[in-house]
Amino acid sequence: MQSCRRLELCRKTDAGQPRIEAINNQTRQHSNMNSSAITSFGMRFSHGLSRNRTTEIVLVYAALAALLAVPMMTTEVPLGVDDLNHLARIYVRAHIGSDPDLARLYRVRTDIIPYLGMDLLLTPLARALPIMLVGRIYILALVWGLVGAVAVLRRSFTSSIGLAPAAAGLIAYNGLIAWGLINYVLGIILALLLFAAWHTQRSRPWLIRFVLFTGGATVLYLTHLLAFALYGVLVVSYEIFGLAQPWRRPLRDWVVLAGQAVPGLLLWTFLNNRMLGANFGIIYSAVGKLFALESPFLFRDAMTGSRIGIVVALLWVIPPYLTFRGGWLALPRILAAPALVLLALTIILPIGVFGIAFIDYRFAVPAACLTLAGLRFKVPTWARAVIPVAMAVLTVMHVADVSALMHNCNGQYAELRTALAALPRGAELTTVLEQTEPIPGVACAAMPIYAHMPQLVTIDRSGYAPDFFAKVTSVNVRRGRPTDSDPVPAESFATAPSTGYVLWIHLGQRRPPPPGLLLLRRGTFFDLFAVTGKV
Repeated sequence: MQSCRRLELCRKTDAGQPRIEAINNQTRQHSNMNSSAITSFGMRFSHGLSRNRTTEIVLVYAALAALLAVPMMTTEVPLGVDDLNHLARIYVRAHIGSDPDLARLYRVRTDIIPYLGMDLLLTPLARALPIMLVGRIYILALVWGLVGAVAVLRRSFTSSIGLAPAAAGLIAYNGLIAWGLINYVLGIILALLLFAAWHTQRSRPWLIRFVLFTGGATVLYLTHLLAFALYGVLVVSYEIFGLAQPWRRPLRDWVVLAGQAVPGLLLWTFLNNRMLGANFGIIYSAVGKLFALESPFLFRDAMTGSRIGIVVALLWVIPPYLTFRGGWLALPRILAAPALVLLALTIILPIGVFGIAFIDYRFAVPAACLTLAGLRFKVPTWARAVIPVAMAVLTVMHVADVSALMHNCNGQYAELRTALAALPRGAELTTVLEQTEPIPGVACAAMPIYAHMPQLVTIDRSGYAPDFFAKVTSVNVRRGRPTDSDPVPAESFATAPSTGYVLWIHLGQRRPPPPGLLLLRRGTFFDLFAVTGKV
């Protein structure tokens, strides 16, 4: 009887099994459908966030590009101490074949010199566009290029870009731009891009890397000699200090590292040594080190510094303190090593050597670029909104200050150009500059732009002024005319030249001119004389 009950129960159980399985299948289907729906919603939400993030990044960089364009859009003559010298050389190269006055005064060198970067880029453009427009386009491309180089470095070394490279807008208008070292800034951008390639192409066969980087290093040499040296510092410090156990690297890697420099070194060896000049003096200033360290962040005060070193304290001392003390910031070793070596060179190297000025300035800006490219923020929640806003405000203030300074000086450039229009084409100038303190309100800037303003005669009248850069450039001056010369100090100008014209920049401190000069034009900060030959 019991077995029959068990059998009956078994039959009932067996009969209900398909129904139970059907219910389980329906439950699993509903569960799968819900899971698929959740997954689908999550993917759509994630893609939406990704699209929103991408849109945000694009808008930020577009706004930054527009902001950085403001100084070049609101001025006629770009403001930089050496800018007019470079633009005068480009103007001569572009028009010497069709301008007899330029052909009488200048000649283009055929040497393969290590300062051809902007010459080769801008000479064709200067044949089609006004030279001042070419200069503004070029400088705008440089400030954009610095931000772009930081973005490329960040992508290469951290596999992401994000918004961090936008902080490079704060150093886009820097001391190098203020001093007019615009050929070297082009070299910085190319050196940083080649350094990024050096990191990303490590897995390629050594022979391909040898060919690739030998060509790139040679282009850097032809662009600017110090950019070639900068790239050498970057890759050597990366290999020796940035990577772990460098002594275990295979020999072929060291062959690529050293061999890429050989063509540039050979070209320098065969180059005429007169490019070095006769000045072998070395100038070192401890106070100048403060200015050099501040140079990435200053434009108006690039010549005098912030006076109290506040920029150095805020931007070179506090971030390392936060890094090591609070763990707020992190910098990969492979970028920290080259950046620290560049900062060490900024402190150790003299201001001038072998007639080359601002050696120390030239390494602080790329050090700042490397730092911005690699920084990773691990800040508290409250600081995640404060830091971007603070950087944006500082960038806007800095660019606004640069724009105001350029606009202020633009009127004086226009005034002098109007006066020079009275001169005949091919006019030759002697420049006299007052060395005493200017009358308050007369000088548009503390920057020594007045020593190079006479190059407007080259650009506007196809003329000549003795401060024309010729010793290390692709254009020479004919018939032994002096070049690379500072203006004659006003206190020592006692005898008029035998011919030509005299531009006396007095900055409100007028002195009686020597005999033999006839006043042609009088400006707010200058007098323009013709030499009469009668003493």
